[in-house]
Formats: sequence, structure tokens, C-alpha cells
Amino acid sequence: MFLESKIFPVFLKYSVVVLAGCLLTSCSHWRDRYFDDAVDEQTQFEVREKFGKPHIVEHSLLDKSTTWVYRVAIPEGELDPSGLKGFGSGVAEVGEAVASLVGKGSQDGAPRERIVCLRYELLFDEERILREWTRKFCQLKKEEDPFGSQ
Repeated sequence: MFLESKIFPVFLKYSVVVLAGCLLTSCSHWRDRYFDDAVDEQTQFEVREKFGKPHIVEHSLLDKSTTWVYRVAIPEGELDPSGLKGFGSGVAEVGEAVASLVGKGSQDGAPRERIVCLRYELLFDEERILREWTRKFCQLKKEEDPFGSQ
């Protein structure tokens, strides 16, 4: 009889909203979730304990804020923990296997995953509390051509 009650449509609507929220948060990278939770709560000391020494530290002379920058290189698959992006990766694996047969694939025949560079910029206030953060894609240094480009 619960299905016929007036409460069921409201229950269904809120259940869908909660489920969608859970799916969206589970699709974000663990660093993103950490920084989302850390805003207005974590200090520089706590962030440094978790991530180590920042790669770049910039001090503002105007508002006494500090910006920390971390650069992280991760496999592209880590940006999609749900696996939805790689849903059709079976086709790519077959293509990689064929490429490895003719000497164009990776050494062990396994598909190569692209490496992505992420730049996390963390803004701390004068009390050393994290106030905001952004994630940007950065450029990885390209390997030099051992034969020289001509």
C-alpha cells in the first residue's frame, strides 16, 4: 500500500536526487573530494601532512594570502573512477593488440594509458586555512627526440 500512498512520489523524487548526488561524487577523483572537504577547515600543516611539500609557494603582498601549487601526473583512467569513459575500451584493446603485432604497440602488447598532468592550486588565508582550490590541466614535458628533428 506504500506505492499507492501520497508519500511515495515525494519519496521517489528525493531518492532519485540522493542517488544522483552519490553517483556524481563517486565519479570525482579522490584529491578533488579531499580538497572539497578541506575548504574552510584544513590548515597548511594538515594539507602538507597529506600531500607533502608543495611544488610552488606564492605569497601575496596585498592580502597576505598564500597559494600552494601541486603538480601530479596520473593515468587518465584515474580521472574516471566509475569506468564510464572507458566503457568502449575493448575496441581500443583490440586495436592495440593488432598494433603490437606489427611493432607499433607497447612492448608487452598491453594498451598504453595516456598520462595526464594536473595542477592543483590551493589558496590559504592569513590564518593558514584553505579557502579555495582549483584543478587545471598542465603540460607534461615532452621527451626529446634522440635523433634530433630535421
